[in-house]
Amino acid sequence: AWYENHVDRLFRYAVAEHPQVLDWVGRYLLDPGFDSLMLQGVVGCGKTYAGIVAALRHCFKYGANARFFVGLPTFRQMEGSIKQDFYDFVTRKKLEKHFTRPKEWDWREGTNFVRFVDGAELVFGNLESAEKLKNLQFSGALVDQVEMIDFSVYEMLLQRVRWPGVIGPDRHVWSVANDDGTDNWIRQRFLTYAKPHGRPTRDATRRLFRGMSFDNPHL
Repeated sequence: AWYENHVDRLFRYAVAEHPQVLDWVGRYLLDPGFDSLMLQGVVGCGKTYAGIVAALRHCFKYGANARFFVGLPTFRQMEGSIKQDFYDFVTRKKLEKHFTRPKEWDWREGTNFVRFVDGAELVFGNLESAEKLKNLQFSGALVDQVEMIDFSVYEMLLQRVRWPGVIGPDRHVWSVANDDGTDNWIRQRFLTYAKPHGRPTRDATRRLFRGMSFDNPHL
């Protein structure tokens, strides 16, 4: 399929720049056996970069059936981090021809909506409260700095990744977190399985992958 050839080329570009992306995206982010995956590690280990590549692959694969959400705790954080990284990636890889919106690839402008030529849609949003996610449906989601949001918000997002245009095994929530060393809900849910989270079940699986700064050859 066209998207597979294009995504393979996209991966080669990404891997040439950041070899760890091959491992993170190929072995973990595209695993059909989970519904939620957490990339956790120190600053600069490549976890956000890997998440962006996975989000693009999802949209290229499903075309007009893709409704993808990229979130951060607040819009102020969005402007200086993952939105800027996403825009920079698209322009650096000269992928603008695959999009109809935005017209100007300047992350500082106010548009938080991205449309692909084939009809896929990607929206940037904040995760300040679970209430804002009600009545929304997505085919997939990527959350950056997830350690800064309440578990109730994360739980609501898991419930909203239910867009019927994408089959169940590919409806994933990818999350990126910095490791602050505390026994927070991320550690309890993805590592220790402490109550009330418990161990993953066959119907709701989750994965944790941890990265180190030496995973990034550019540091």
